[in-house]
Parts: sequence; structure tokens; C-alpha cells
Amino acid sequence: QEAFTNQGLGYYAQEIGTDYPTIVQPAINTYVNQFVSNHRLGDWNAYWANFTDNIAVRYFNEIYKSWSELKWEKVRHLLTDRLYDSYNFWMINYKNNSMRNKLEKINIQRIDMAAVEVDQYYESFTVRIFASCFDYTETAAGKLIGGSKNQPRLFSEYWTFIRRTGVEKKEAEFSLYNC
Repeated sequence: QEAFTNQGLGYYAQEIGTDYPTIVQPAINTYVNQFVSNHRLGDWNAYWANFTDNIAVRYFNEIYKSWSELKWEKVRHLLTDRLYDSYNFWMINYKNNSMRNKLEKINIQRIDMAAVEVDQYYESFTVRIFASCFDYTETAAGKLIGGSKNQPRLFSEYWTFIRRTGVEKKEAEFSLYNC
């Protein structure tokens, strides 16, 4: 068991690896083809564009908006327990230290497919999201502690979107506000 501390809260360093190639599941096309077959999709590219626009981009922006607004409960239903608890740890520490981490003007440059998993219970897409934003931490009084309000920070993250196997809704029908 490891005890975590908030040492370095508000500390910023340049992210390493954003320019590295995306790690892609071996034989990913086999899994994509299985997904296409399972859902009788006529055009994978149209489905992928719809997924990125109506799921990945919208959820990414909503989750980070809730983070910046200190309204973490607003997106609780969109996160796994572990991810929620991990981010909540930091949010509580920011609050307890009268600090706030803000992410503003998020700009998603691209989304790469990294993995597709399908089993009898769940199916998931793991994607790598390349983005930039103004990422900074300030005190309750507005004093800048770390990051920048003027220089966008480039970053990339792997996100996994999971749903129950057999869901046949169009991605545009998914709601940010319901589980």
C-alpha cells in the first residue's frame, strides 16, 4: 500500500511523450472488423467520425469542464470508480489548500484509435487524444502558482470508452447527463 501526498501541488513540468507514436493494439484491424461485423456497420470511417465527434470530444470537454469548475459530481456517472477517486483525491487537495486547477480553451487536435476490445459483456475503444489548453493552478485570491494563462500546454492522453455489449444506439443519442 502506498500513501500519497500532495507535495508539488501546482507544480508543472513539460509533458514527455506527447510527440511519441501512439501505442496501437497488435492486429487492431481484426478487432475493428469484428466490431463492424457485430454492429452491421456499413462504413467504419463514418462510424469513427461520429464516435469522435459525438462521444470522445463531447465527453472529454465535459469532464475537464467539470474539473475546472470544481463540479466533479456532475460527471460521476461518466467515470469508473478508480478514475473518479483518483481525480477526486487531487480536487480535494486543491480545495483544502485554497487552490484551483483550471483547464481553459481546450483544443483537440486529433484522436487516434489505439485498441478495440469486444467480449460477451463489454466492448471498448481506447483512443489517444492529442490536445492543448491553458493549464494553470491559482490560489483562491487569483495568484498564479503554476502553469500558464498565456502559453497553451500540449498533451496527449489515452482514454478508454466502455459500454455494455449489444448496445445499438447511435452515438448521437448518447447523453452526457445519463449513465
